[in-house]
Amino acid sequence: MSLMKRNLGRLGIRDRIIFNMLSNRPLRVSELLNLSVGDIDLENKTFTIFRSKNTKTRVLSLPKETWNDWTEYLRDKKNGGDLAQRIFDVTLNMMEVWVKNLS
Repeated sequence: MSLMKRNLGRLGIRDRIIFNMLSNRPLRVSELLNLSVGDIDLENKTFTIFRSKNTKTRVLSLPKETWNDWTEYLRDKKNGGDLAQRIFDVTLNMMEVWVKNLS
């Protein structure tokens, strides 16, 4: 894990966010991939999981190391106005391959 964290600079902004979110928050991969633009509150530095496994809504803080990346990554998406748009264009299968390649 520490080796992966040291190599984060080589990743693109989307992949850095994904890695930091999964490694720093109690979060399932499917919950992360289902996040939409409206689920992220940059002002309060939180995000909301509406479709949790136990069907409860959870509000979690964004990892501090992702604040700048989130601001940059969502700049265009938030200006587009479609708050229901999924943030990451990644499928679960793609994510499994990505995680295997990182290990």
